[in-house]
Amino acid sequence: MQPLAAAPARPRLRFVVIAVFWVTAIFLYFDRVNISMAAPRIMADLGLSGAAMGLVLSMFSWGFIPGQLAGGFAADRLSVRRWGSAFFLLWCITTVLTGLCRTVPQFLLARILFGFSEGAVTNPMNKLQNHWVLPRERGLINGSLMFSAYLGLVAGMPLVGHLIQAYGWRTMFLLSGGVSVLGVLLFWFVVYDHPRQHPWIGAHERDEIEASLAA
Repeated sequence: MQPLAAAPARPRLRFVVIAVFWVTAIFLYFDRVNISMAAPRIMADLGLSGAAMGLVLSMFSWGFIPGQLAGGFAADRLSVRRWGSAFFLLWCITTVLTGLCRTVPQFLLARILFGFSEGAVTNPMNKLQNHWVLPRERGLINGSLMFSAYLGLVAGMPLVGHLIQAYGWRTMFLLSGGVSVLGVLLFWFVVYDHPRQHPWIGAHERDEIEASLAA
């Protein structure tokens, strides 16, 4: 009597969810480098001084600070999936709006909203990681998330430079924001707050995650 063949290993949905976090991190850093690369062209086209451009660039940080606080508050009290998707979409919209700006006040508004929306997504992503990753996997997963973020930075700078050279800085912002919307759709359809809420997860993996986190 021949032994029964071992059952094939079931796919681990948590790694699919984490892969979407990686994609989000790539877009997060890719969209950050845009305006720094475009700054010389913007200054030349609109006649902005170095001080005015410096003020525009600083607006990201002024928006990012309250965004971090809001994201942390939301991560503990609201649906991270809905919150993260909404503000991921907002940063796509403000990226597009940056390409349409013609005055310093318009840039200031667009960039402070951009900074707020990116800051508001960061902490919810960390919260989602805690819901989905087994304790023994957190070091590697967190390292891979940071790897993805800096991959977006390293790959983004030459790509953004090429887009500016080929199509101009305004089109570059429109393309960047438009492509990032694909990340929003991926985030919405794949990421859920908890494994128990996900319609695709198997019972074995769901129970394994919940038991590990409870322990």
